[in-house]
Amino acid sequence: MEPSGRLARPAEFIDCGAGKEAEGEVRSAEEEKPESSRVWVEWGQLYEALGDDTKAKKSYVQATEVDEDCAKAYEGMSNILTKEGKSNEAFKLLQKAVKISPRNRDRQLKMTRHLLDSGDEEAAREALHKALEYETDPAARSAAAAEFFMESGRADLAEAEYAFALEADPENVHYFNRLGLAFRRQKKFREAIENYRKANAIAPDDAVVFYNMAIALAESGDFNQAIGSLRRALVLQPKFPQAEQALKNLQVKAGQVPA
Repeated sequence: MEPSGRLARPAEFIDCGAGKEAEGEVRSAEEEKPESSRVWVEWGQLYEALGDDTKAKKSYVQATEVDEDCAKAYEGMSNILTKEGKSNEAFKLLQKAVKISPRNRDRQLKMTRHLLDSGDEEAAREALHKALEYETDPAARSAAAAEFFMESGRADLAEAEYAFALEADPENVHYFNRLGLAFRRQKKFREAIENYRKANAIAPDDAVVFYNMAIALAESGDFNQAIGSLRRALVLQPKFPQAEQALKNLQVKAGQVPA
């Protein structure tokens, strides 16, 4: 408990920007060679906060020598190796951490990113769904997976997940909207427009659906239908600045008003 309690002092020094004092405190505590992997992990994190990844890595290694099943230590080393551009080594250590603690959400998300980068999309999807196990509703879980893929720039994988979400919850207009965006990002404008029309059938008074459909129509080159869709959006929601601006821009492009 003595070394663990002394972690507070260097942390306070770091908060004050006193890096040298913080490092001195950690070195002094390290001399006691605590037999707690958690303490070594926290020291590693403090060294990372000080910008000394070499010493951080040594602390993480020490943690694994105290406890070979210390998942946080392997994860810490993996993070440092990732920063160093050693993705293969980082991935192996992350795999070890995940094997020890498979229910950790953040590690599963990191695993998903590594797998995506390596091109193993099916394994990435499996890891992502493990990370999202807290979502007991199948539709919500698929939608959360889709959002992760969208943020990762993989609209193609998001498209499939939104389709799964809609199979489980076919009346969800939000899922239709996001699926439409996934199609648009892939320049699948026809599919996006069809998708927004399905949403229209469920929510005929939803101005956002008409706005999104207008954007897809405009991107496909159909300015006239896009203008009509924007006008409908403004009838449903008169104070809709984005729709107003989009309508003005399209009317100029269509030659309906001077630039």
